[in-house]
Amino acid sequence: MTDLIRPDEGVRVRGLRRVEFEQMVAQGMFEGEPIELLGGELVEMSPQGSPHGWAITRLNAMLAPLMGRGLEVRIQLPLAVDDVSLPEPDVVVTDVTTPSAHPLVAHAAIEVSVTSQRLDLVHKAPRYAAAGVPLYVVLDMARARAVVHTDPASEGYTTIEELGPDDTLDVLGEPIDLALLLSDRWRPDGTRITD
Repeated sequence: MTDLIRPDEGVRVRGLRRVEFEQMVAQGMFEGEPIELLGGELVEMSPQGSPHGWAITRLNAMLAPLMGRGLEVRIQLPLAVDDVSLPEPDVVVTDVTTPSAHPLVAHAAIEVSVTSQRLDLVHKAPRYAAAGVPLYVVLDMARARAVVHTDPASEGYTTIEELGPDDTLDVLGEPIDLALLLSDRWRPDGTRITD
């Protein structure tokens, strides 16, 4: 669709609410469509290339000890951050959940970015901050960096730090091997950037 009406054109646009989206999903709408609800809009998720899947698998293994401490490590599952958003972070650490609702609170969220840096850094970060997620990390696989957001406030994160492969990242007491995760840079097609 290229003819979308934007609010800046003087037309009032009503976005989709999270509860409405969840009802639609429960009715089978969007089956097989990789989408997230962000700010009342349906956003297509990027296809996952090999580096993306590889990084998520490694993160899952590195954070698995948290499950022994009474937390859950959820992979690409919804987090109800506000009334108009239901993102699916690549990795999110929550308290133990129930099958009746998506978690509303997270201790940490991690997005792996090969092509979605703008979405993850510009659009998702403020939503995670407003929801009070204390640690939000974007692993930028194309630039071999981790963008670490801490100190959430209603308008966004007040502390943003950029780490490289030689730096240390701690997620709730578990070390994340940035040297392993960021040792190479990747193109969207899964090929290594060799400069």
